[in-house]
Amino acid sequence: MTKLKYTFIALITMLCALSLTSCMDLYDKDEIQTKFTVTFDGNGGETSSGSKTFIQNFDYGEKKQLTANSFTRNNCIFKGWNEDKNAIEPNYPDKGEITVKSDIVLYAIWGDLFITFKGNGGSYQGPEGEVTEVTQAFNSGLSQNLWKNQFTLSGKGFKGWGIDAESSEIRYKDEQSVSISSSETVYAVWADLHTLTFKANYDGGPADVTQEFIDGLKQALAVNTFTRANYKFLGWSESQTATEVQYTDKEEIELTADKILYAVWGDADSSTVTYVDGAPEVEISVPAAKDYKPGVTVNVIFEIGERYGYTFIGWSDGMTVYEITGTTSFIMPSNNVTLTAQWKENSIEGGGISTEVKDVPDKTITVTPSSTSASRSQNQIKFTVTSGFDSYTWYINGETTTKISPASDGYIWDISDADLGINYIMVLATDSEGSYSNTTYVVITE
Repeated sequence: MTKLKYTFIALITMLCALSLTSCMDLYDKDEIQTKFTVTFDGNGGETSSGSKTFIQNFDYGEKKQLTANSFTRNNCIFKGWNEDKNAIEPNYPDKGEITVKSDIVLYAIWGDLFITFKGNGGSYQGPEGEVTEVTQAFNSGLSQNLWKNQFTLSGKGFKGWGIDAESSEIRYKDEQSVSISSSETVYAVWADLHTLTFKANYDGGPADVTQEFIDGLKQALAVNTFTRANYKFLGWSESQTATEVQYTDKEEIELTADKILYAVWGDADSSTVTYVDGAPEVEISVPAAKDYKPGVTVNVIFEIGERYGYTFIGWSDGMTVYEITGTTSFIMPSNNVTLTAQWKENSIEGGGISTEVKDVPDKTITVTPSSTSASRSQNQIKFTVTSGFDSYTWYINGETTTKISPASDGYIWDISDADLGINYIMVLATDSEGSYSNTTYVVITE
């Protein structure tokens, strides 16, 4: 019934928004439920006045903080709230936020045991001020993760929980899963902090990296971020001149004092950059595969054969597209790299009329040079094309142009004010049998 009522509300709201009719004529406001209640059930507990339930009012869709728990239960500690009265763990903490769209009942979840965590000199700032101890409820014989430690102590690192304020021995690690048979109190164990410094260990290398360690607590080394052209990272050593590794990347160690580790380098194994034409229907000439050492700069090669009806855009490694007017290089990783040609299908339009380009195997048009580069100071570039067609139309970057004009033995392009960078050139030749095209590109510099 409630679901139908919400559907009706939504329909009325839509009709009102469209001004199709008067909202007041469609329903009686008294029939629409917009107020809801959260009923708190003590689930065996009672308030100080003996009540077993209490309620909190919500508007539909309202999000606000739950009323603080006021139930108590003999020999139990309150853990939170759950819609299931038999649940072991709560869904909502005390005074947690909730959004209400229907009447609901929340049952108090109780634990019969507890662990009290004492900051032992450490503290943290809670909503109501400084917190120096907290209590977590447990159920006898059931495993449960300890709460994550929130206490901090200036100049010290948290190692775990001990059995008394003077203890240096760890009874429980942070967030450890434990099962207890009786309530207990544990104390934060604090230790000195040490700095581990990582050095790239070569002239011109990047700045040092540091990592903080807690005295006597084993933890993993930070992952290496150093690279070196023509070398591969082998590991770490306490000796600057070592050739053998003392610690591997991310190895777990413990410190009792500050320490410096130096990167150990070995000759890098080459990886290969392979060029693929990206044209499954034909074979197109591409640059030869080439080996590079990890860490060196790879300048992408932009020479490629022609593909009928398409313009070459650049190369892609699956994440980055390399274009002659954009990104043209990358740092070689330790793995092989495949660069696949990216193509754009040609679309020839002029005066708003689209011209069909026919593919006739025994009648094609060629244009030379197939690609080139030139500076504006050269003033012009000469093209030669297949003769014998009735007309020739030239395009620069997809637009018809008059800057490429006939000459005695070809066509001349005035490049004195041409766009810098890559320019895609297409010629469309036409005769009584149809239209034929070919493309080239020219890189213009100052």
